[in-house]
Amino acid sequence: MSLSSSFSKFVKDIPALAASLVQSVLAVFQAFFALGADIITSIYRLGQHFVAMTYDLFQGLRANTLAANIVAIGVLGVGYYIYTQTQAQRRLRAGAGEKR
Repeated sequence: MSLSSSFSKFVKDIPALAASLVQSVLAVFQAFFALGADIITSIYRLGQHFVAMTYDLFQGLRANTLAANIVAIGVLGVGYYIYTQTQAQRRLRAGAGEKR
C-alpha cells in the first residue's frame, strides 16, 4: 500500500469519524435526558404511592377527617421546617459575605 492510497483512505474515513463523534455526543445527551425523565417519573410515582398509602391507612377509620387533618398538619410542619432551615442558611451565607 502506497503513501498516497493510505492518505486518501484516511481522508475518506474522516466523515465517518466525525459522524461517530456526533452520535456519541448525542447519546450522552439522550442518556442525561432519560435520567431526568426517570427521576421526574419516580418522584411522581412516589407521591402517588404516598397518597394511596395514606388513603389505605385511614380508610377503615371513622375519623377520616381527623386523620386527614393530622397528615396535613404533618406535611405543613415538615414544609415549614425545611423553609426555616433554608432561610437560616441563606442568612448565614449573606452575613458571612458582609464585613463590618
